Amino acid sequence: MNNKNIEYLSQTRKKICMEEKYEIQRIARRYMDKIPELPDDFEIDSCFFNGIDREDLYRGLYDFREAVKNIHKDIITDPEQYGMSCLEAEDLMSSEPVTVTENKARKSFFRYANAFKAFAIYGEIVGDCLVMDCHTVRGNKISKLNFILRHLNDQGFEFLGVTEDFSIPKSGEFFLSYPDNPYVIHLIKAFARIENMDIGMVLLRADWRVLKYSDSKKFEYNLSDMLRGLSSFDRSIITQCNDIFMNAGYKSIVTDTGGYQLDYKNTKDKDRFIYFKRERDQLVIRLRFENMNQYENELYNCDPVMLDIILSRMDCGDCDSRCMKPVRFIYENKMYKKCRFIRHFEFVIPSEEVLNSVKLLLSNEIKYRIS
Repeated sequence: MNNKNIEYLSQTRKKICMEEKYEIQRIARRYMDKIPELPDDFEIDSCFFNGIDREDLYRGLYDFREAVKNIHKDIITDPEQYGMSCLEAEDLMSSEPVTVTENKARKSFFRYANAFKAFAIYGEIVGDCLVMDCHTVRGNKISKLNFILRHLNDQGFEFLGVTEDFSIPKSGEFFLSYPDNPYVIHLIKAFARIENMDIGMVLLRADWRVLKYSDSKKFEYNLSDMLRGLSSFDRSIITQCNDIFMNAGYKSIVTDTGGYQLDYKNTKDKDRFIYFKRERDQLVIRLRFENMNQYENELYNCDPVMLDIILSRMDCGDCDSRCMKPVRFIYENKMYKKCRFIRHFEFVIPSEEVLNSVKLLLSNEIKYRIS
C-alpha cells in the first residue's frame, strides 16, 4: 500500500479513535449497521409460526429488533457498564490482520450472540416463557453471562429463577419472558429452526430475511447489505463500479465472512479478479489487471495516486525467483513485470480522481476478459 493511501487510512482511523475510545465500541457500531431495515410487510414461511400466526410473529420481530438496536447503542455509549472488554482502539491500517486487542473485543461482543443462540436452542416455550435447564445453559460457558442477563433485563426482558445479580444457579430451571410483548419469546424460539447459519449471529442483527425461507440455504445477501453503514462516498464507489459490471453482464454476489464482501462473476469470466470488502472501517478494493498489456496506454490517463499504486506493486520474482508468468505492461518505455501469484492490487479509493481511474481500468480489463 503506497504512502498516500497509508496517510489517508491513518487520518481516517485517528478520527474514529477520537469518537470511539474502545475497540468494542467500533465492533458494536459495525454490527448495528448490519441490522437490515424492517419493511412494513413481508412473507414469512409457515415453518416458523410454531403455534402463532404471521402477524403476531411480526409484532415480536419488531420489538425484538428495537431491543437489539438498543443493546448495540448501549455498548457504544457505555461498554464498561455491561462487562465488555474495554481495550483501547488502535490506529491500524485496514490491511493488517486482526490484532489481540480486536480479537478480545470480538469475543466479548459475541457473548450476546452465544447467549441468544442458547436461548433459542435450549429454551422450550411454556405459555409465554422460555424455560431452560440451568446446567445445560451454564455448560456453554458464556463468560460474564450475568452481565448480559442484566442488560437484557434493562431492555424489557424478565428472568425468573436467577440470583439477585442475574447469575444462573447450578441446577434447576430458569425462565425468560418479555412481558410487554410475549411474541418476542416466540420469535427467538422460531430462529432455532434455522440451519446452515449461526443462529446467534442472525439474532444479533435481528435479520428477518431468513424467516422467508424454509431452507436457509436459499438466503442471500444483496447489495443493500454491502452499502448499509458506508459513507456516501464509499456507497458511490460501489454503485458506480456496480453499473460497469452489470452493463457487462456480470452478477454481484455478497457474502458475510465477518465483514461484507462483494464479488462479481460472469459465465465468460470464471476467474475472480475483483472484490470489495469492508475491513474494519474502510472499504477496500482488491483487483488484478492481467490484461493490462492490452490497454497500457490508458495508464497515461490515470490519476498519479492510482498510477503509483500500480507501479509500486510487487515485481515478479520477489516472492519466487522461479516465476515465469508476470503481468507485463510498458509505461514510459519501461517494461514492468508485476507478480501474478501475489497478484492483488489492494487499496482504498481516497478521491473521485482515483475512482475515475479505477473505472477506466476496470472497463478495459472487463473488455478483454469477456471478448
